[in-house]
Amino acid sequence: MKYFIYSGSKRINSDSNFIAERLAELIQTYNHYCVYINPINTDILEIQEDFNTNWDKKLDQWKTDLLRSDIIIFICPVYLQNVSGSFKIFLDNISQWTHTMRLVGKIGIPIFVYSSNCGTIVCSYVTRIMEFLGLYILKSYKINLSLQKEDSINRVFLDITNEITKLKHITVSQFQNEIFLNYKEVFKNNLFNRIEQKYWSNESILSYNSFQEYYEEKRKN
Repeated sequence: MKYFIYSGSKRINSDSNFIAERLAELIQTYNHYCVYINPINTDILEIQEDFNTNWDKKLDQWKTDLLRSDIIIFICPVYLQNVSGSFKIFLDNISQWTHTMRLVGKIGIPIFVYSSNCGTIVCSYVTRIMEFLGLYILKSYKINLSLQKEDSINRVFLDITNEITKLKHITVSQFQNEIFLNYKEVFKNNLFNRIEQKYWSNESILSYNSFQEYYEEKRKN
């Protein structure tokens, strides 16, 4: 099982990075492969995409690691009821993947880190973007920094392990099926002359009747 963890904090000693590092250690303790990155160790501090070229021709190493993973964990520090600027830049760098649902077949887990208030706005936003990326959302977690961090991290890790162990069949969300069919209609009728359309054609995505069918096929690979 390959894990990928991204922490959206550019402060080296931040609570979010501490949580991400500790989770990575626990995952590796169970002999799972884990890549952990943040804006500092990957230099994701600005939008790097050239939206007029084939962004899949030359991938940054972190994108390659992301595509090779089975389980993707996003550590989201919450500022003013929203994600950090660093986390938003990370999403901007893979924004075209939302049009191809590029992370289909993988499991997504958002973890929100906050000190006072973590409302539904930020949770809904991140979860929705992860669904656009093609991820099946296993479960979302909130870590309140006013509580014991170590206890919270251990509790989250054990719960993730338990949820994965008992996961037998994945049913994607109705929302994902709907956007898949919308995209299919758009790209089938050549409404956009874009890189995304070429990807749909090259990967034979148009042959699938639903996102559920597409997801299940990608899970096999």
